Amino acid sequence: MKFGTIEELWYEWLHFCDRVMGWLNYVIGNAEDPYSYDGFWEDVFGQPQK
Repeated sequence: MKFGTIEELWYEWLHFCDRVMGWLNYVIGNAEDPYSYDGFWEDVFGQPQK
């Protein structure tokens, strides 16, 4: 089932959270590139179930 706008907003929110976490990581000194972070969902909720 596709939700259109709701699904798009959810993915934009996750993308925003990735950017925030990436910049926090960069400021703290754990990352070389603030835009390389791409794991907010996995870090917060664990690996997706298969």
